[in-house]
Amino acid sequence: MASSGCVLFSNFQVSFRCNKDSNVCIFITFGETKDKQCIRGVRDTIHADDSVIIRTVGKRLEKCYDEWLLYTNEQRDTNEVLNYFNMSQLVILQKELAKVGRNQTPCVLVYPLLFSLKQKCNVDDLKQAILSARQDLIDIEKQAELHSRSDAQKAERSLEDVFINIMKEANFSELLAKEALKTIPPNQTEDGITWCLANESEFVEPDLTENDFFWDGVNANGLIEVIQNLVGVWEKFLTSASSSFSDFLSLKHLALILKRLEEKEDITSFDVNGIEEGKPNLFVCLQDEMYNTVLAIYNAYYKDVLPSSDDVLLCSEKTTLDMLDIFWRRAFLTNDKKVRCLVNADLLRYEISDDGEKQMEVYMQRAQENGLKYKLIVICSSENEFKCRLVAALDNYRCPNLSIGGYQSVKDYVQRVLTKDTQRVRNPASAVDFDRSSVRVAKSYRAGVGKSFYARKMVNDLKERKQVPKTHLMTNIC
Repeated sequence: MASSGCVLFSNFQVSFRCNKDSNVCIFITFGETKDKQCIRGVRDTIHADDSVIIRTVGKRLEKCYDEWLLYTNEQRDTNEVLNYFNMSQLVILQKELAKVGRNQTPCVLVYPLLFSLKQKCNVDDLKQAILSARQDLIDIEKQAELHSRSDAQKAERSLEDVFINIMKEANFSELLAKEALKTIPPNQTEDGITWCLANESEFVEPDLTENDFFWDGVNANGLIEVIQNLVGVWEKFLTSASSSFSDFLSLKHLALILKRLEEKEDITSFDVNGIEEGKPNLFVCLQDEMYNTVLAIYNAYYKDVLPSSDDVLLCSEKTTLDMLDIFWRRAFLTNDKKVRCLVNADLLRYEISDDGEKQMEVYMQRAQENGLKYKLIVICSSENEFKCRLVAALDNYRCPNLSIGGYQSVKDYVQRVLTKDTQRVRNPASAVDFDRSSVRVAKSYRAGVGKSFYARKMVNDLKERKQVPKTHLMTNIC
């Protein structure tokens, strides 16, 4: 559950006591410190076997996992902005953006992660988005509260609930009212009040320690009550827009912030020759021309912008079904008029390609039903085109070879984009580069030709021009 992004289980523990001398046999704990919630269960005459208790709790947790997967799919359908991130990235955002809400500093890596939503995002943008989303959250919770009150008035309450509420209105504790139910029928409320008056002085409520946090005020329950309380915690977590844990935002709350942060860009028409809207477009080219083909497409479409991480999915043998599913959602269901490009589709593992093709058909049907004019391009190499199930399924959408205009045309496009912003800035960092490019790659298959020396020289030149941090990063590109 934790690895699938459910923050409720980020600090989750289940302890079973198999000692028959111990009355309490199970502890289920969520969260930590002030966010801690604990459910305790005792052996009863019906469920005295520890193995039955363990299997029952395990099956309930398995059902929670299945419900969580359905819940995340529903949230991605409702909030398209979540489709820009995989689940591990969403967990990072849930944790880091929660720090901003507590006036703490988030990790600097959050900003490049949010680039696909808002370019040049900074902490002020985050604070403004969180502030606006907070008001949205308050409005949603008010509507939910009004709706729940209306449903509660219409629903028939059990006699036990009515009995307990009447006792509480008479200033008796809930535990005393539950104790009265052991001897008084729930429909005899007057006798219940009389019993409470007679036994209130003798009834001693158990003392709670600082580590005792019980769902709905319940101390120890039988197996049936433990499962009911576990379901109560789980359902409240799913239905609440605000998280019950201060260290994490809920998925709904995060979606509200991301919506406030998202920038709407004006996109030109789909004018790439041979490519059509509203259907997938398959291109087959040589492996050596793969990336030039991708850049040629975006050169014709974006002109002065390079494709971002949400536009392109570079496939490999490590590409998972979750990554492919999120890409399909962005391509088919996000009405942002962007071109989505699946590159190296032939490198997908067969089972991922097969399952991905089934998902693609589902999303294509949904896009057609909703009248969405998506812009999808799938590119594979001619060397491996017959090895991929997905490519075979798209054979009817094959497009003629695209004229990429040669290597020089692609090079000019990349150089134009990387130098575009530097020309409008008075003293840019890119001034240390001989072409004033904001990116420079030093590449060589041999050692000792001066790559590290060149990188250090540029760092030193930059320090002389500007006051910059003393750290820099050099990495090998394999």
